[in-house]
Amino acid sequence: MDEGTQFASVLARIGRDVLKQLEGLSDELLNRPLALPETNTLFALATHIAGSTEFWVLEMAGGRRVDRNRQAEFRSAGRREDLMHRRAWRAAALGSRMSAARGGTCGTALRPHSDHAADHSR
Repeated sequence: MDEGTQFASVLARIGRDVLKQLEGLSDELLNRPLALPETNTLFALATHIAGSTEFWVLEMAGGRRVDRNRQAEFRSAGRREDLMHRRAWRAAALGSRMSAARGGTCGTALRPHSDHAADHSR
């Protein structure tokens, strides 16, 4: 198993584990701000984990352009169902990336597309 595939596998597991921890929480709780300065909602954190996984695995290791607004992830709000739909899409995309790695057809350069470079350096 190549390094990119291992990376994809670990990040996919983290994403699954995060959603498992959020099971049973209402959408209200997922979007409730914490009573601490400079914190994120659980929904925003889950969205950021999803965006980060997609960027690092699909774009950086897989060479596939990912449309991501990192800063907006921290302001995101929505329903648990939205996170589940995104996870299903991401699982399919990660599976495709892992299949490409086994076939030797995925990208090898770990450089973001030029318009993402500044966004991910922060």
